[in-house]
Amino acid sequence: MRSCQSVPLNERFAVTRREGELVARKLITYHPDADGKESRFEIWQESDGSQRVIDLLPAFLELSAKSSKRVYIIDELDRSLHTQLTWKLLDEYFSRCSGETRTQLLFTTHDLLLMDQDLLRRDERWIADICAPRALKMHRSAAQNSCHWSGLGNRFWGWRCQADARACQRLVNGMAKRFEPKPTVSVPL
Repeated sequence: MRSCQSVPLNERFAVTRREGELVARKLITYHPDADGKESRFEIWQESDGSQRVIDLLPAFLELSAKSSKRVYIIDELDRSLHTQLTWKLLDEYFSRCSGETRTQLLFTTHDLLLMDQDLLRRDERWIADICAPRALKMHRSAAQNSCHWSGLGNRFWGWRCQADARACQRLVNGMAKRFEPKPTVSVPL
């Protein structure tokens, strides 16, 4: 049995209990090669996105179980994932929810494209605004002055601010100050 110190980074293990004993099994993946034969891959050989899906899968399986009564909090759900894959994971979870569902998923994201009204209701979205060092102000997306996302044909996304264009301009300009050269973005009022 290997000690924890000898395990290379990015390896994954499934740990179960069998007859009162803990059993750890190393996770590996298989991919068809050019000849159609299955080739073995270590998890560390997978892309960051594939590793992220493997990490998220247990949470989504647990959340989707009918008898589950769990709450999962996932920071940066979208990390290393394509927007469409993250959207599909969330859509699959939500499609399995009903009035009897007793699970809850709380997550953060930097992917503004996930704030689609076809995926999340306005009352399910909150926006964190950094207002001072180590301080956040939370805004309900359902508020009157929120920004509205609209999908345009084939999931092409557009963003138009309805009531608080000045706040959006401050946000974009504040982000732009971190980069050289320092561009200024104007939002029509």
